[in-house]
Amino acid sequence: MRFLATAVRGTERILMEELIELGFEAPTMVPGGVVFAGTIADGMRACLWLRTAQRVMALIGKEVIRAQSQLYDTVRSLPLLDWFTADATISVQVQGGRELFADSRYAALVIKDAVVDTVRQAYGRRPNVDKDDADLQLVVLADGDTFRFLIGLNGAPLAFRGYRRKDVEAPIRESLAAALIRYSEWDRKSPFCDPMCGSGTLLVEAGWMATDTAPGILRGFGFQQWPFFAAELEPTWKELRDEALQRRLPAVRGIILGCDIDRKAVESSRSHLAATGLVQSVVLRESNAHELEPFRKQGWIVTNPPYGERIGGGVEEAGANLVGFMDRVSTFYEHTVAMVMDRGLQEHYIARKPRKSLGTFNGPIATRFLVFRNRPAPSTEEPSLPDQPPAQEPPTS
Repeated sequence: MRFLATAVRGTERILMEELIELGFEAPTMVPGGVVFAGTIADGMRACLWLRTAQRVMALIGKEVIRAQSQLYDTVRSLPLLDWFTADATISVQVQGGRELFADSRYAALVIKDAVVDTVRQAYGRRPNVDKDDADLQLVVLADGDTFRFLIGLNGAPLAFRGYRRKDVEAPIRESLAAALIRYSEWDRKSPFCDPMCGSGTLLVEAGWMATDTAPGILRGFGFQQWPFFAAELEPTWKELRDEALQRRLPAVRGIILGCDIDRKAVESSRSHLAATGLVQSVVLRESNAHELEPFRKQGWIVTNPPYGERIGGGVEEAGANLVGFMDRVSTFYEHTVAMVMDRGLQEHYIARKPRKSLGTFNGPIATRFLVFRNRPAPSTEEPSLPDQPPAQEPPTS
């Protein structure tokens, strides 16, 4: 079976490297994602373990359509009842096909009607449609007159890890945070610090990488709604989850540090770390990033500083904060500094040339991953920092 794992634009190569690391054979980059082959069990394993992917979808049909009138009957001829039931919510998304359909929403409506009619004829009732959070998604990729039909395995986007409080928004999606950490080349053993940790997204992703925790271990997936899941796939899924739980390693205390000037942000981080089993593994502090001190002789500083729509004070305040932060962390010998940054702010406020950079998007905001490597300490200079972990702050009330 052929699968397509999608990624945030610009991070496809990072996703491909992750698939190779997980043992998937011969993944191939395509616009927006990576194609790979495997069994349905492989697709489920990809959902469980991929950190940088947005979705995982299986190809269930490929058809040539040269007239609008063909679309409905073509969809009805697909093996829809292998995947859809009346008990699961559905959605349809169409990408491309402008040569045949001027408005992709009309094509999606025709396809949705075909799916609903097929399920209603088989079960005597129709499935509910949920455009935002469906159990099962049918994605149609149209290239000229060639239409590829893919069924989503993930359900909710893979960035939704299953631990986040509903009243707390993340300024960076979990999949993008994981991609930034991988791009920084963190070795999962050296000290790691997010000095503007917000709700703790980067801290959780780093903690799960360090402990080899599967990012999908706390959530459910769309494939669990397939008609044949209980009879044919549930034992395999249990084996995959049990293996993931057995692989989880104990964290090394004091390796990961999170700081934020906002007490509510620190409290939110602590809540999310508790939900993910990492609260005793990550040190949290309420402090200003401009006053950050390295807590090891060398390490990684990885962060998502405020920019764009995320800062109420505007571009000038964001730029001033960025300049102050870079002036501070640039003095840390032997440290790697990585961040996701608004492209406009980077051009106007960061004079230092990064060791490497990558264009991507944080939601609608055009951003770049920037990675800087600070100079080594002079051989004549004695280390001024003790090589021991910082003390954990008591929980804020």
